[in-house]
Amino acid sequence: ILPQAPANAHLKVLDEEIFDDDDFYHQLLRELIERKTSSLDPNDQVAMGRQWLAIQKLRSKIHKKVDRKASKGRKLRTELYRSLFGQLHPPNEGHGD
Repeated sequence: ILPQAPANAHLKVLDEEIFDDDDFYHQLLRELIERKTSSLDPNDQVAMGRQWLAIQKLRSKIHKKVDRKASKGRKLRTELYRSLFGQLHPPNEGHGD
């Protein structure tokens, strides 16, 4: 009978070939945030307007226009189909019944 290894044994084994780059990406994110926020001069109305428009564009992507009263059968959905009357086949009268 082989002894069973604990379930978390693979977490204790360090592989020298795996590189942890969390610090690198955190630093890149900090630099990006600082660059975006520091480039805005509070007295520059044009830059403030551009940033406001960019934020509004992102908000419009996030908030979808949904009719909330249409759920749970409170509003009828009408779907128009073209007439199928001319395309129906006549029933088979002498099929055996």
